[in-house]
Amino acid sequence: TRYGAKIVIVGSMILVGLAMVSLGFVSSYWVAFGIMLLAGMGTAGVFTPAAGLGRAWAPPNLGGFTMGLLSTGVSGGMVIAAFFIPVVLTRQGAEGWRYAWVYLGVAALVVTGLGVVALKERRSSANPGAPAVAASSLSWGHVFRNPTIVGLTLTYFLFGFYQIYATFFVAYLRRGLGLPTEVVGNIWFWWAVLAFLLMMLWGLLSDRFGRRQVMAPCMLFLVASVLMPIFWHDVPLLY
Repeated sequence: TRYGAKIVIVGSMILVGLAMVSLGFVSSYWVAFGIMLLAGMGTAGVFTPAAGLGRAWAPPNLGGFTMGLLSTGVSGGMVIAAFFIPVVLTRQGAEGWRYAWVYLGVAALVVTGLGVVALKERRSSANPGAPAVAASSLSWGHVFRNPTIVGLTLTYFLFGFYQIYATFFVAYLRRGLGLPTEVVGNIWFWWAVLAFLLMMLWGLLSDRFGRRQVMAPCMLFLVASVLMPIFWHDVPLLY
């Protein structure tokens, strides 16, 4: 709120893009570890203000749908990566992962350029003419003692575990179950496609029935998706 969402988003995207390009040239684990930390910091700097900026421009009765539409960018990127990365790895051989990081980093920087042009602040979310007001310790106390905020924080904490699980799930399919790369790529592709489509649907349902009422079945679906591969290894069920 102090500098405006657009400045933070663009600066964070530049950090992410440069970090991804740098990963294509690393030769040390600790260097890669440090660069990934920077990429993670940049990612956080994109998601948080982007959510606030999107919510500021959302119609009053379509906040959930708007946020769902905003979130489809993540799934859309995964769909593109599901096609693009295997091609790079196949054509470039053992060093293909380096080329993949460089290409993705350059793409992130190109998208950053589009963001410079397309992103617009809204006066309600960032008012340059308004005097800066420092948050008091009492205000921070109200935030951290609010049971709704605490519950949402725990929910997103668990959702973060699912994101990590999804990353290692691909390795589990390939190495643990020995599935062909093509099958694993197809599973990942359809996961991203359904996420792309259903994010808007869940957001629209939350506008209609309420956030809490819709978030509960979403979490149940996530729990089921995590537990099912432990007990069933049939390819149709993995889809």
